[in-house]
Amino acid sequence: MYTPSGRIAEIVESTWDGINDYNVSSTSEYTYDSSDSLLTVILKNNITGSFREKLEMSYDSTQNASTALVFTWDENLGDWFLALRLYGVFDDQSRLEKYELDINFFGSAESSRYEYKYIGNSSCPHYIDAFYFEDAEWVFTARIHFYPSIMTSVYEAAIPQWNAYPNPANEGIWIEAPIGSQVQVSTIQGFTIYNGIIKSEKEYFRLHQTSTQMILTIKNNSFISSRLITVCK
Repeated sequence: MYTPSGRIAEIVESTWDGINDYNVSSTSEYTYDSSDSLLTVILKNNITGSFREKLEMSYDSTQNASTALVFTWDENLGDWFLALRLYGVFDDQSRLEKYELDINFFGSAESSRYEYKYIGNSSCPHYIDAFYFEDAEWVFTARIHFYPSIMTSVYEAAIPQWNAYPNPANEGIWIEAPIGSQVQVSTIQGFTIYNGIIKSEKEYFRLHQTSTQMILTIKNNSFISSRLITVCK
């Protein structure tokens, strides 16, 4: 469902009852600010009548930053529980410069930070420095390299447009990419989780791993491009 201005107002998810009808299993309600920026998303379980998850977005134009808060509904307390905080800072070319991730699932809290380094006007990071928070300070843990990160020839083919959403992701992600491209999913430590081929312009990939971050890479004979995906389990 859309509002008269073209914004998404509600998404309804239905499941087949196995006989002859669909039953509404969940709804997602959306709100926006005056600039058409997403403010909230609320997921409700229509079978039990209870809430499931809530996303709250805020934007700081002076710092060129945005914050996403993900809440889960606590049935015992009858209130929202903050499970994830994502804070991102962007450079003057609208490229992600740094983001911090705070996760608190099942009483286990952890914080991580990722700093992006670009060369020239490249839209692909040259590398990402990863940190985790321990004993009141950020501790360097890994450097993630991306190849290629710069143009090596004026004849080099341009990277076609592709997209992956939602990000952060929960059960799975939609990928829109050129048909025939190879898709690879790996952890930030470099372990490959999945390899496959894009068979249609829009495909859904279900996430079965428990990593909180993963690297999604799309490549073929003329280009390679990677993005960092946050997983909310």
